[in-house]
Amino acid sequence: EERRNSMVTDMTRRVVDAKIQSNPSLTRSSMSFLRVTVKALQTQQPHMEDINDEDDAVAIPSHPSATLTVWRMSEDQSNALKEGSAVRIKGLGVKSELRDDMLQFSANDKTRIQLLPKQPSSRQLQLSGFTKRAFAPIVRAHVLSRKAAVDRKAGDGVHIDFAGVLVRSEQEQQGMSHISCAYLTDESGLLLRLQRDIDTGDDSAFSGWTKILEEGQVLALKDVLVLPFDGTANCAVVSWSQPTVQEKAFTSPRVRSLQKWAESDGAQRTFATVLASFDTGLPLYTRLPQRTEIAIGYVLAIRFRYIDTHEFGGQYSNISSDHFEVDVDAGSGSDLVCATCSRAVLSQTIELHMDRKENDWSSLDVKDLLQKRNDVAPAENHLNSLNSLFCRSGILFQVTLRRHRVSGLGYQNDLPEVLQMTPANLRALSTLYLMALKP
Repeated sequence: EERRNSMVTDMTRRVVDAKIQSNPSLTRSSMSFLRVTVKALQTQQPHMEDINDEDDAVAIPSHPSATLTVWRMSEDQSNALKEGSAVRIKGLGVKSELRDDMLQFSANDKTRIQLLPKQPSSRQLQLSGFTKRAFAPIVRAHVLSRKAAVDRKAGDGVHIDFAGVLVRSEQEQQGMSHISCAYLTDESGLLLRLQRDIDTGDDSAFSGWTKILEEGQVLALKDVLVLPFDGTANCAVVSWSQPTVQEKAFTSPRVRSLQKWAESDGAQRTFATVLASFDTGLPLYTRLPQRTEIAIGYVLAIRFRYIDTHEFGGQYSNISSDHFEVDVDAGSGSDLVCATCSRAVLSQTIELHMDRKENDWSSLDVKDLLQKRNDVAPAENHLNSLNSLFCRSGILFQVTLRRHRVSGLGYQNDLPEVLQMTPANLRALSTLYLMALKP
């Protein structure tokens, strides 16, 4: 079957290639270009002229800048356009409209781009608004990623350079793309996820990238795109984008310092703690969200909760529940945890974490359980099968709960609500506990 699918794929590719070659209109031409940000070279501190009439005041940027796009760039132009270099350019094209409040310059391989005979001092570069690249710590990515989660516009198009130590990598194929997720940390113990999509047809890029992903290896990347913070995984998120490049020459003081730290015993403890926190879903340096709790235990019973018509304040209110109630045994010394649980959470837990076939509980129709109407209780055989599935599974669950109070309708619900049920990762929990005991 696998060989047959491979032959069909190859045949389809050959037919498509032949069709494209026979029809020139289907052939797409492309042109290489380089896009950089340039700033006006200033040799003295910029200042604003005193303007008495406020109506005539004009906001002049202290570091005038523009976007320069060079089409079909020549080798000489490439050598001249280095970060921190001062150049003289003649014959630029200027667009009539601004983009992101910046002038738009255009050049081609005929445009004269020459290095100035005398390059500016570091002080002059600083006055002009140029700062030398530096690899930021992961805490900086956390700040920007959290801002992007709160305000999408704040994180729109923000790129950073960062360095971190790889602690885990995961690969997944979705459609025509390989999805790679690399998790990195540093001395802060904060976690960052680097996402990269690679076309399935680009075997060399995928192979080259997977070879780099060696646990304990320092990765230094320039111009990664900042994405909104992942509150579930409790990590900052960045993405490999078009301008992203990997720094392979480890000459940066930050990268050398990180390499030295990665080889220490303290780093190994940090790696273990970070991964344990990630696997358990328990944050290291922040609290759980307000009114959120974690319970770890076995499910003892599941029952359907139905509330009929109540009289309240001289009026009748129809209150019907859309949830089950779950009893969780959290161990000796703890009270039995009773919580409400929606059909959706139960169905998701069964689909993702339970094996119904193993104990011949296939009679439980999860889809039917999920789609029942609010005012209709599940059939008795479904409820019995549901109890058997959970109570006899022997699975120690990690249950995320949220406490709340509903009042004003003559009915108060003091029970917490189950947000998620997953099998507890005992190894990760043990690691996290033992690390917390160490001084």
